[in-house]
Amino acid sequence: MNKLPEHDCTLRQDTYDVLKQVVDSGVFIEWRRKWHRFIMLSRKHPLTASHYKSAALCRREEIRHIITHKNIISPFSMCWLYWEFCMFAYYLSRFFLVSVVVSFRFEELGIGLLSARIGMDALIYCDIIKNFFTGYFDSEKNVTVLKPRLIAIKYLKFYFWVDFISTLTPLMYPFRMVYGKGTTIDLCCEVVRFLRSLMIIRVKRWSYTMELFRQVLQHSIYSVVKERPASTCLDSFLHLS
Repeated sequence: MNKLPEHDCTLRQDTYDVLKQVVDSGVFIEWRRKWHRFIMLSRKHPLTASHYKSAALCRREEIRHIITHKNIISPFSMCWLYWEFCMFAYYLSRFFLVSVVVSFRFEELGIGLLSARIGMDALIYCDIIKNFFTGYFDSEKNVTVLKPRLIAIKYLKFYFWVDFISTLTPLMYPFRMVYGKGTTIDLCCEVVRFLRSLMIIRVKRWSYTMELFRQVLQHSIYSVVKERPASTCLDSFLHLS
């Protein structure tokens, strides 16, 4: 995606912090404010400028979010962005691990590899829970959906089953421990191993995250070049050369 031209909003902007008015009491108030700001729309997010083209629209979305659904993660928040980067690294590690242990049976895995698989599957379960509390952008209505019911309906239509079925491995360990070896258990284990390949359907998510990472790097380089004088940038380039 090409970088959009910067927009200078000429509308009058409110300077008060709505977050301080909504989260104004209770324990750990500063930490709670930081958390809510972390899951709200951020202008540092690479896609914010393409969907909210002015400071007034960003401000309106921030107010709508914190007042109506303050515990839902915005798809334009830094929390969402960092989590996607973490999940991308996770999927790379998972593909590497699968390529290593694909020829082993459940009982042949060492404690280290077995623990790694269980831990990685546990992270996927955390991602499944997180997806029920993460909004999405409706391109047809041009609005960010934050209602939990609509989020759950959209996720349960398809991707929930892909994520859940591809991580059934930990559920087989109790059956293996209780019932031991057997034709039925062995068959179930083989089926579960095959179903792990369903995670390849998530390749669209990985490519999308890679594009976001490229935009973040591009924006960071652009900001550094913009803030530094031309002579400083030239000196840095000559020094690197």
